Amino acid sequence: MVERQKLQVDLAHKDFYPDFNVQYMWQRTDPTQFRAYYMLTFGVRVPIYRGRKQRPELAQAEAELSRSHSESEVQSQRVAFDCVANTKPLRRPPSC
Repeated sequence: MVERQKLQVDLAHKDFYPDFNVQYMWQRTDPTQFRAYYMLTFGVRVPIYRGRKQRPELAQAEAELSRSHSESEVQSQRVAFDCVANTKPLRRPPSC
């Protein structure tokens, strides 16, 4: 769970940077009627909603990471307590 939340935080950080893409398409058509069809496309996605969208998403991802750390700590403490509570002493200390 914690690893998944770390990946969410990393993804939220990456949303602050632009995305670039290149696409190439080729379509074979009937050579007697049409020529082959080629298309090359370049694209850029620029994050313009930095203050309204990316920062709140980053804050939410960081809060969920903190929550998952806390839940993990609670679970480990619960297991440790159960282990201590379920073990019985092997012998009693002598009474005076």
